[in-house]
This record gives sequence, C-alpha cells and structure tokens, in this order.
Amino acid sequence: MLKAKVVSLRKHQGKHISLAVLLAASLVSTTSSALDKIDTITWAYNPAPPFHIVKDPYATQGICDVLMSELQHELTGLKHKQELMPHSRVSNLISNKENMCFPCMIHNQDNDYVVYSEPTHVYRPHGIITNQRVAQELQQRFGDNISLAQVLATERYRFGQPVSRKYGQLQPLIAAYAAATNLHVNISGDDNNVALLSMIMEERLDFTIDYDIIKRYYEMTTNKDLVFLPITENNSKAVAGAIGCTANDWGRQAITEIDKVLPVVLQRESFRNILEFWFNSETVTDYWQYHDQAMD
Repeated sequence: MLKAKVVSLRKHQGKHISLAVLLAASLVSTTSSALDKIDTITWAYNPAPPFHIVKDPYATQGICDVLMSELQHELTGLKHKQELMPHSRVSNLISNKENMCFPCMIHNQDNDYVVYSEPTHVYRPHGIITNQRVAQELQQRFGDNISLAQVLATERYRFGQPVSRKYGQLQPLIAAYAAATNLHVNISGDDNNVALLSMIMEERLDFTIDYDIIKRYYEMTTNKDLVFLPITENNSKAVAGAIGCTANDWGRQAITEIDKVLPVVLQRESFRNILEFWFNSETVTDYWQYHDQAMD
C-alpha cells in the first residue's frame, strides 16, 4: 500500500516537473524571440528618376540610390538585399506587413502601416509641370498666384498622375478630384513620372503635379523644355524626405538602426553632392540655404 502511494506521488511529481520544464522552456523561447535582432534589411526601389535611376546616362545616380548605398555602407553589422519592383507593389507589401524598407518616402507621423526615419533631406514644394501653351493659358486665367483647387475646378485640363503616387498635404484635394472626373489619368510602368512629361510635351495630357527636379531630369535627358508653376496651396512649405519601413517589430528595429547612422550618412560628400546636382541648376542655386532653413 505504502509502495503504491510512493509510486503515485512520483508520477504526480513527474507531471508537475514536466509541466514546469515545458513552461520554463516556453518562457525562454518567447523571451528569446522578443529579443531577436534583425540581421538583414530588405530595400525596395523602383524606376522613378531622379529618385531611383536604372537607365543610363544617370543609372544609380538618383537621390535615393545614393542614400540607400550610403546607408548600406554604414550599417556594416547588417546584411542588405535590394529588390526592384513597381511602386504599387511596394505599397501592397508594406500594407500586408512584409518586412520592407523604402528609402524615398515623404516624412510623416508613424501609422499602422509605416514607421519613418528622421528626415533625410527636403524637397521644394510640389507644383504644376506643364507645356508652354498650357502654362500661358493658366497664367492668363489665374495670374501669378495659381491655385491647384481652381485649376481642377475648371474641369478643363487633363491631369496625369503616376499610379500609387501620393502628394502629402495635396493628396485629399487630388483624391477628391480624381474620384469625380474622367480628366484624371493614372499612368503605370517604369519611369512613369517621366513618361508623363513626354505625354504633356506631346499635348496628350495637360499637366501633372510633381517636384521641380522631375522637370530637371526630363530636360537633361531630352533637351526639351517644360514649365514649372508654383501653386498657392503649398508654395511656402518644404517637403521632408525619409526612409519608411513596415510598421511591425522588424520595421521598428530597422528604423532604430537606420537613425543611428543617419547623421553620418547625411554629411557624406557623395550624398550632399547628389542633392546639389539635382536640386541646383543654372537658374536655381540656393538649395543648401533652402535646405538648412527648412531643417531647422
């Protein structure tokens, strides 16, 4: 009888010990998982000059090409993988929580989909890019202070937009217009922002909204001139760039590592030179003054 009780007790003790071991192992596994460090950053990029350039004569000399390269050079403790894909796919993958960083976003507050680095550089505000004929017509109609809202309200001009492209504070206005008209056209494909400018030059479209550096790239590679018109909605507001990563634990770790080295990267001569190359021109030479004032 006593022997039976001892055996029974040992069995119960064995069960308790087994459960304790399993629980401890589970806790160790959970803690280890929570503390796992990322070892690779996957960088997405897409053909969109002069942010990312994949074709000669300026291949790899886009603003964000150089930024991405310098970040990889500084983040020596991590491996890096680059994937070329359309902008729409970048958006879809990040929305679906795939581990991904994109070096060429507009700086914003972190949200459910994207976490952002500290600002990397500034753009002059978006404006209207159009051909000579439409530019003269808009200036005659609206004068020197052109409002995008008024241009859209005429329902007269064909507006082209790269698919999945967002415009910061202008986005609500543009989205409402796009939903209510057939004069708004989304353009897909490689280099779609530049393809749009060819369509505007050929008068198949009337205008697009973009940065002045897009116009500069187009003119440098085609020897054809377009017109950039500032708009009243944002004429005094610089746009800050940033790296964006998926809003999950992986992405937050990636941004933490990126922000650690960003001050060094932003002072690298190669990055400063590429900013100066694309933002300054024969007629506009004040980029660093503008940049430093906006970043203060």
